[in-house]
Amino acid sequence: MTDIPVHQTDEELILAATQFVQRIGIRPNLRGYHYLITAIVFGRKDPKKLRSLSGGLYPAVAEYYGISAASVERNIRGAVETANGENPDRLQSVFYYQNRKPYVSEILALATEMLRLDLLV
Repeated sequence: MTDIPVHQTDEELILAATQFVQRIGIRPNLRGYHYLITAIVFGRKDPKKLRSLSGGLYPAVAEYYGISAASVERNIRGAVETANGENPDRLQSVFYYQNRKPYVSEILALATEMLRLDLLV
């Protein structure tokens, strides 16, 4: 059983994940934008999937979109790299502890934790 608060509906989770992705500067015209939002929502609903991105989360997102897990990984990584290249300060603004491009796993972990703590809704 997950510990999702009663007031976090699927729509609220999607909205909060979308706001987070936009906040870090990932543009909606990138394929990775939609995959990252879906990955955040899936990770929030089933935190065990975050333990193995390649073996759990990426395949789940890939199945949802009818594409390969490698494509999901590549497009999310590309979206993060694009956001970092365009405005690294914006991407790093939510990561107070570093001055480098965050890994996708760090982005997913932070976003799902912020959703869990109800900090994004």
